[in-house]
Amino acid sequence: MQIQDVILAVESPNEILADKAVALVARDVLKYRDVWDVWYLVNRLDAHIDRNLVQHKFADYGTIDIETRALRRREELSKESTAKAFLGEMKRFLPSNRVAELTEMGAHHAVLADSGELIRRGVLTV
Repeated sequence: MQIQDVILAVESPNEILADKAVALVARDVLKYRDVWDVWYLVNRLDAHIDRNLVQHKFADYGTIDIETRALRRREELSKESTAKAFLGEMKRFLPSNRVAELTEMGAHHAVLADSGELIRRGVLTV
């Protein structure tokens, strides 16, 4: 059997980051994998947020009450209970030694803070 090359169109890291900003705010429940993805996109792939793209995506999804949702999510991201839940969930996705490093260094707080900063810069009114 011969299979021809397949070309897949994928989003750029910047567009994925915009999708993550929308997901963090629009979802009723915080998905910790999104938080990890934001950290990875910003710190490893050098993605940058595009406020206009974020606003277009909110409009496409028909998201309402964006400012209130964004403020609520930022508050949730800053809570110690969220940090503990984040570590618990990351055990499903990351090697145990990586989770241990995050815990010992307190780096999980920085990972959560990156998502809060993304919401501040990409969603909230300046």
